[in-house]
Amino acid sequence: ALNNSPNYDIYIGIDVHQQCIGFSFFYRKGEVIKLERKEIPKPPSKTRDEKIKEKDIYDIIYPILKRHIPRYCTNPNAIIIGRDGCSHDEKHALVKTIQQLAKDGIITNPQLPCAVFDLHKQSQIPYRVGEYDVNHGQYRTPMAGTYRLFGRDKEQAFLFSTGFPFQIRGSAKPLHFTLAFQQGDIIFEKILEDM
Repeated sequence: ALNNSPNYDIYIGIDVHQQCIGFSFFYRKGEVIKLERKEIPKPPSKTRDEKIKEKDIYDIIYPILKRHIPRYCTNPNAIIIGRDGCSHDEKHALVKTIQQLAKDGIITNPQLPCAVFDLHKQSQIPYRVGEYDVNHGQYRTPMAGTYRLFGRDKEQAFLFSTGFPFQIRGSAKPLHFTLAFQQGDIIFEKILEDM
């Protein structure tokens, strides 16, 4: 488990590979991490379809959260979905889940803060960051965890998951995040800190 609690209590990771949706549920400090999967029908075309239907997401996350919240994470402060790739109906499934959990009495707030962020596999923006070392007159890889917000509403970010104290040579390729949806008092920078 983590030494300190993340800013937000529940993270759900979602990814699609071939005809399978993978879900990871991370509660509080990570003492409990659960993995689930759901088979989905093959799309009619030969192209890879990563769009997931709202019903497929809801059918997994609602019953799991209904079981897990009372046991592992009573009174959560937020639920965040991290989508590997591009999100579509994840926000609708998340809001519907929160509303149903409130009706069931599992959570007290039907407007529980929540968010969906996309983790892009590839970025069209060739972003690199270097930290200037004044003592040696050269650039070096930034400290691990360095992030940079950008975009009109600061909805885009690059996060450097490598760097000092890790001994990796060369320039770090950052992770590209997009805040696709938020409800309530969610701060994107706090999600980045948790990641």
